[in-house]
Amino acid sequence: MYALKILQEGVKLGSAKCAHSLSSEFRGFDLSDGTNLAGYVDTARAQRYGILARALDFYGGRLKLPNLDKVLPLPPAPLPKWDGDRHTLINAAKAVTPPPAPPTPPREGRENIPEGHGVLSRAESPYAVRGDQPVPETGYWLALFGPTFSTREELLFARQPFPEHYCRRHL
Repeated sequence: MYALKILQEGVKLGSAKCAHSLSSEFRGFDLSDGTNLAGYVDTARAQRYGILARALDFYGGRLKLPNLDKVLPLPPAPLPKWDGDRHTLINAAKAVTPPPAPPTPPREGRENIPEGHGVLSRAESPYAVRGDQPVPETGYWLALFGPTFSTREELLFARQPFPEHYCRRHL
C-alpha cells in the first residue's frame, strides 16, 4: 500500500511514469504470480490513470494534479462518479484557481496622480490649510475641512480620502 501512495504522490506532482505504473498495476499486471501492488484488478481505476498518464505525457511534467485524491482516491476508498469525459477528469484533478480580480479602473481628472508624484500623510504634512486659505504650493493634496478652531487630527476629508491636484493661487 505504501508503494501505491508514493506512486499517487508522483502523479500529483506531474509524473507520467507513475501514472502509467498505476494504470498497469490496476489492470492486473503480474497478478498471476502475486507481485501486483494492488492485489486485484480494477479496470475503472486503470482507465482513469491511463487517461491521466497520456495527459501528463503531453504536458511533459508541467501539469500538476493536487486534487487527484478527490477525483481518483486510492483503494479502499470508492471511486467518485465520472461522466467519462477525459477533460472533466483532468480539470477536476488540477488546482482550483480563483478567477482574476477585475482590474480597478484608473482614476481620472484631479485624482490621477502621475508617476513620480506622491502625497504626504496627514501626520507627515507640514501644512494645515483651513477655510478659504490658498494652498502653499501646487501639487497633490488631501483636502480636509473643519472649523477654524479644530486641531489637525479633528479635520475630516473634504470630498473623499483620495488626493487631488490643487494649484497655488498667486495673489
